[in-house]
Amino acid sequence: MVRSVLDSGDLHDLALWAPRALEEPGAPRAPPPEEIVVRFLGFLAERGGKATVAALARRLDEPSHRVIGRVAAFQRLLNIEGYPILSRDEESGTVELNESLLREQFELR
Repeated sequence: MVRSVLDSGDLHDLALWAPRALEEPGAPRAPPPEEIVVRFLGFLAERGGKATVAALARRLDEPSHRVIGRVAAFQRLLNIEGYPILSRDEESGTVELNESLLREQFELR
């Protein structure tokens, strides 16, 4: 059985790492709150790495347009060195988290 990010403190580690990563050029302007990082990535991990923008909006209790902005910010944060860790398909309205790339890129167990 493949271990999910949710089985450890990895999401919290990423949430704590995020503000430091934001100091890099091209990073989003303001750090996402730890709770949002955990809820956003956790929800995707719970759903096998894929969810619609509408489902994420319901989980985060935010309007869809705001979730789209969060996806873009998380893409700038996570998709370093050109690896597509987080992607959004505009046509289908889905967001996908590549957990194996996330683990590899951020040296998670």
